[in-house]
Amino acid sequence: MRSRFIGILRGNLIAVIALPVALGGFAYANERNSVGGKKSKVPKVRTTTATMPAGQGVGVVRNCSGGETYLSGGYDAAPADAPAQPLNVSTAGPNFSGKKNKPIGFNFVAENTGTVEAPLAVYAVCMLK
Repeated sequence: MRSRFIGILRGNLIAVIALPVALGGFAYANERNSVGGKKSKVPKVRTTTATMPAGQGVGVVRNCSGGETYLSGGYDAAPADAPAQPLNVSTAGPNFSGKKNKPIGFNFVAENTGTVEAPLAVYAVCMLK
């Protein structure tokens, strides 16, 4: 029985030593605010929803909030639970500011050429500066 226990302990010796070292390293990093602290930046998705009436055009702009930088954007005019409607898209791209001519959001302009209203979601992916 004793030799079996020693055999198991010897086989897991590296694991027994590695576990406290790994946990100690995480505690040290977390103490210095380097794991998930205020320094980490996570992009935010800003979304605006609208309805596109049948046979009419609509324009939707979704800008980032103050203090955020625009990264990307897009639109979804055919959610999974609704049939896609034929659209005539005239503008789908970044919305530029007047002063510095930098993108601040996403601009979408289209006409719903179908016979049923279409749900629309326009989004901008933004990052804190």
